[in-house]
Amino acid sequence: MSDDEDEASTPPPSFVRMRYTFVLLNEYAEWCDLCTLYAFDDAKALAVSKTLANGRPFEVWLGFHCIGVFLGTEH
Repeated sequence: MSDDEDEASTPPPSFVRMRYTFVLLNEYAEWCDLCTLYAFDDAKALAVSKTLANGRPFEVWLGFHCIGVFLGTEH
């Protein structure tokens, strides 16, 4: 097996989706619901999260890194 075949079987990093955690907050900024979503980058994860939140406050996490906190009027 040549090196070219190994490279062809591995997708480029831009096609790997990352696992984000969407956290819906209540009016006291406490967690009230959460779900997992998969996206190619932070911008796409935030866009999907804004749709899921429907104007309510939320947070988006990638592992232990907080990608964004939105309190309802910012987005």
